[in-house]
Amino acid sequence: MLVVYQFRGGLLKSWFDVTIRASTVFDFWGSRMTKEQIGALLRLYLEKLQGMHIPRRSLSLTAVLGPDSAGAALAHCHQMLTEMQVFLAEDRMDKLFRWLGFVQGCFWSAGLFTIDEMREHNRS
Repeated sequence: MLVVYQFRGGLLKSWFDVTIRASTVFDFWGSRMTKEQIGALLRLYLEKLQGMHIPRRSLSLTAVLGPDSAGAALAHCHQMLTEMQVFLAEDRMDKLFRWLGFVQGCFWSAGLFTIDEMREHNRS
């Protein structure tokens, strides 16, 4: 199965189509990841949170967290990662990558991983 994605070429120059196999997706750093690699990344992050005994908890979409709220943010990320496994199974990759960016931002701000480490995670 082939899927056509549109990307903007250069800085506001023109649109062009790229045809790739549906089993391959691009992350926000431009590297290729298969669905299997994405699933492994989700499992890595879930295992990290489980090892830290972070519970799964959904926060209100109107919640505002203070600077000392890393635990609440990570609990929300735990719930998001669980839902992201469903997105992966349903090929909802756009939403999965938006959520992955949010989760990785929370991980970085909580000091779980560096940006460079997460870049390598996305290349694995």
